[in-house]
Amino acid sequence: MWAGFTAVVSDIETKGSGETPTSFAITDSSANFTYGANGTALNPGAAYGLTSQVQANENFTASYTTGPHAFKFGFSELQARGRRFLTFSNLAGANGFPYGVQLQMQCQTITTTTNLPYPATSLNAAGLPTTTYRIGNKTLGAPAIAPTTVNGLSCPVVPGVSTQALLPSQIVQFLAPHDLSLSGDDHALFAQDQWRIKRLTLNLGLRFDWFQGKDPAQTEPAQPQFGLAAKSFAGQNSAADWKDINPRLGAAYDLFGNGKTALKVSISRGVLTEGLTTNGITLLTNPVNELASSTTRSWTDYSGTFNPLLDGANFTSQNGSGSNPLGGPACVSTTGVNCALGPANTAGFYNPLPTANVTYANNVTHGFQNRPYDWMLSASVQQEIVRNLALSIGYYRTWFGNITLAQNTAIPTTGYDQYCVTPLASTAYPGFGGTQACNLYDPQPQYLGKASYLVQKAANFGKVSDVYTGIDAIVNARFHGLILQGGVTAGHEVTNYCVEVNSPQDLFWYSNPSPSATTTSILEFNNNNATNISSVQGNITPLVNDAAPCRILPPWYQNLQFKMIAVYTLPWWKIKLSANEQNLPSIPLQGTYSYRCSTAATCASAGVQFLPNSNGHTTFTGNPTNKVEVITPQTLFPFGRDNQLDFRVAKDINITERWKIEPTADFYNLLNANPILTVGTAYNTTAPGVAGAWRNVTSLLPGRLIKFGVHLDF
Repeated sequence: MWAGFTAVVSDIETKGSGETPTSFAITDSSANFTYGANGTALNPGAAYGLTSQVQANENFTASYTTGPHAFKFGFSELQARGRRFLTFSNLAGANGFPYGVQLQMQCQTITTTTNLPYPATSLNAAGLPTTTYRIGNKTLGAPAIAPTTVNGLSCPVVPGVSTQALLPSQIVQFLAPHDLSLSGDDHALFAQDQWRIKRLTLNLGLRFDWFQGKDPAQTEPAQPQFGLAAKSFAGQNSAADWKDINPRLGAAYDLFGNGKTALKVSISRGVLTEGLTTNGITLLTNPVNELASSTTRSWTDYSGTFNPLLDGANFTSQNGSGSNPLGGPACVSTTGVNCALGPANTAGFYNPLPTANVTYANNVTHGFQNRPYDWMLSASVQQEIVRNLALSIGYYRTWFGNITLAQNTAIPTTGYDQYCVTPLASTAYPGFGGTQACNLYDPQPQYLGKASYLVQKAANFGKVSDVYTGIDAIVNARFHGLILQGGVTAGHEVTNYCVEVNSPQDLFWYSNPSPSATTTSILEFNNNNATNISSVQGNITPLVNDAAPCRILPPWYQNLQFKMIAVYTLPWWKIKLSANEQNLPSIPLQGTYSYRCSTAATCASAGVQFLPNSNGHTTFTGNPTNKVEVITPQTLFPFGRDNQLDFRVAKDINITERWKIEPTADFYNLLNANPILTVGTAYNTTAPGVAGAWRNVTSLLPGRLIKFGVHLDF
């Protein structure tokens, strides 16, 4: 009998090195560098604040053994309570800079008031202009700020041609402080028995899982710096409530009774672990999490103070306002044109995001056997070839259930019009692009902005499946101090999501619907004939733009890999040698063609053409950026396999009976192999080698590395 209790109570306060309560965050976009303070996002590690977590675990097990039975039963309980209280430094708006704001700067071309190149001799020590200057058609005063306040990055200056200076370009406004709380309880009961019947051993187990997710009543604090009042939200006592019974069964049979040949089989059911994470229902449905918690606004620093509060009275308004103190075009407050601060790029800052317009069917978040699950089946044969040499061959199969899809119920299936797109033909890689793909659909103009998503089980729309099948052969050997272990593995994951959820497009190509109005489609080229196929991943949330073909059937060699480890102790001086060899498959080739269709010109250049029966529908509704894959994922592997050999030499040196040291020398990538790990995936016709070109190599396996070390045991 055994019982235990553990509790973890943690408070993690994030604070950058050298950061004080009066610091504020500055991001140099040109150098991709942030300094001054944390404050680049509202999450732990990026904000100045406190993350609290309380987690308690209780466990109890009891065992009883009699004759051929070894019985065990017990329960486990996990209780988690989480709170994120995220703030920013500059707590009281010190130095006159607004609280909860990140300043973003970048190198910008500046000219004189007569549109001549700004003289480099008129820049101060920080590279800032010291006289009135212009950016485009905007006239600005010299920055009235000490050069030591900003990062002294040298921007490009070509005398007599162009001059650039590091100047404010935009700000990011964050809800600060931001206060979010949630909780979850995971209960489990289990019973298992190991039953021996002559040469047969049975492992019989049954587990009951019950998860309850809750969102307590909470209040988002007031944001006086933005003129926003506090908001309170009622608690949700049952954000998620799942009950599942999961069997776990196994059997092993000694075929000849001599312990040299064993047949093994097992099958088990497992459920999705619902933690208090970004993918959990409890967090996704939390009303505070659904708030639009940040927004970006363009900024022309007419005042030269690097402080948006001093560039007009529009700081607390969603629209830009505040005219140029040096004169110029009038500010249009409703659109932000000619204003110091542009309009917020997030509609309804501090209001629920468009993604919050999502509901979950009751049998997705509640009920018996409704949680996403998987079944795992395995069968293997283990054979002793000779003494200390054994071979195991196994077959494995995993299939997933309770997959969910998101349906936009605000648009009927008849509310879409069909169009075609022709990705540009690649001159560098013949055979890609240049083929028209149809059966793509765009919402009709009257449905602009219409979104009401219902997440429900994929089985409501037809048969969907996600199945992994694999085999392996593993060798274990021990000979006179030499240990060998390794083998080969092959397998593939076959997905089939060919069901119509929103429009006829779903039967050809499909993207998980997203309120961002961005879609991705898949185009398979087969002997220059386009076959359109589609799918949606089985995510619990519809808010991720995650696309795949409706049926992917990768080759078995997609996951064909060889791994082997060897350990040997030399009979002389007890020097230990070890090696690790792995041969992994090539990365797949991916080509994502992005296109927009907002005007006749952009549609023509992108290769987009609506069908004649589209009732005058000629451009995309809402001007989204759509994507099409010119290669079926997981079908082409042209980059060569990844082969890596690592080697180690070590020796134990006994100093005393209680003290021992072990010098080591590690050789990573001993053969200095350079397989390709990542390449550019954005399909385009840019010449290879030019920045941004498709298939440009972006990373290789790091070169040979030698590391020396010493381990001390006492």
